[in-house]
Amino acid sequence: MNDIARPYFTLFGLKTIFSRSKLLTHLRKMGEILILDVGCGEGGPVALVAKHNRLNVVGLDIFKPSLDKAKRLESYQDLILGDVRYLPIKDKSVDVAVSVAVLEHLEKPGGEELLSELERVSKRMTVISCPVGKWEQHACGNNPH
Repeated sequence: MNDIARPYFTLFGLKTIFSRSKLLTHLRKMGEILILDVGCGEGGPVALVAKHNRLNVVGLDIFKPSLDKAKRLESYQDLILGDVRYLPIKDKSVDVAVSVAVLEHLEKPGGEELLSELERVSKRMTVISCPVGKWEQHACGNNPH
């Protein structure tokens, strides 16, 4: 698979897995909820699933150009510029904190901080998705993170 197709295939796969899982059924049963998509980038599978299922999602990312693109695409109800290791969010202020394909980009201490922050801000559920094993990391576009 070429390097250009890989991110799109990955997002398609995550969107399919997320939308067909019992997780989405469970989220729907929770009623009106607020989801925080941590490390949202330009708007990935969480934004797509949320848009098609009328879920309220706020995106958070450290790379402003990605947030600018997400804003133009109207992927989220709101966007926050911030570091996933130090979420500028009050304790227990979102129903569900989601992190898709972020954890593997951090060294162990940063990953532990991310996990702690997700737990701190979430009232009801934390959802994490990441590859199994060690993956070589590269910059995506102009994003050094």
